[in-house]
Amino acid sequence: MPIHRYAVVTLAVVTVYYHLHLIFTGLIPNLVSRPVHLALALPWVFLVGRRAPVTTRLSGYLLCAFGVYACAYVALNRDALGDQYGYLEGGQQYLVAIGLVLVVLEMARRAIKLALPSVAALALAYGFLGQHLPGEFGHPGLPPGSLLGTLTIAEGGLWGPLTGVSVNVVAVFVILGAFVGAGEGGTAFMSLATKLAGRYRAGAAKVSVLSSALFGSISGSASANVASTGAITLPTMKRLGYPPSFAAAVEAVASSGGQIMPPLMGAGAFVMMELLR
Repeated sequence: MPIHRYAVVTLAVVTVYYHLHLIFTGLIPNLVSRPVHLALALPWVFLVGRRAPVTTRLSGYLLCAFGVYACAYVALNRDALGDQYGYLEGGQQYLVAIGLVLVVLEMARRAIKLALPSVAALALAYGFLGQHLPGEFGHPGLPPGSLLGTLTIAEGGLWGPLTGVSVNVVAVFVILGAFVGAGEGGTAFMSLATKLAGRYRAGAAKVSVLSSALFGSISGSASANVASTGAITLPTMKRLGYPPSFAAAVEAVASSGGQIMPPLMGAGAFVMMELLR
């Protein structure tokens, strides 16, 4: 096993151990547990994955290193930062805050493409420049130190409730889903769906719906659902005469619904739960 694979395995073990440790202790302050959670997630986006050009890999190392440093700064200085009430003091804190926001935006771009970071960038632009908008769309203006501080050194912004959902709920269920999937749980669900619906009219489409619902209960991911169940159901539907576009639509819709099947519901379900209380 190459050295880099040892590093990936070590990172995976540390990540899993940390989140399972949080379940049994649960007494770690939010400004420690949430930055550490982000620091453990950064390498998976910037360093681990498919091969990329040299410049992209180099920028990934630099961004990951700075992101880990910024997260460590927040976690190690939690008590002092708490006394600042979300207002930045000194050039170092401004550097950490601006750099951390940019790292997270680039992290989102690499993981989810442009849609999410674009919306976040528009929200940030409104916070910084909204005082120049006329009428009710504007606001009185926010000091940069207060706005950036609320985002990066207080329990709001990057370390707010949505990150808390990711730390306390999503990460744990992702680990559970990977554990069940590694034990051939997905194959068992596919066989069960075929047994229940395969003999009926339009059975291939029904198998797609059932298997996506069952597999979604252990993955919580629409893309993983399509990649796993779709590898079997899509060729089957096309072989039986389904138009390719219809077969793709059936699998896409079934997998999108499967991601909110309990217990491993997709992150979107937990975000909605948190916002709706």
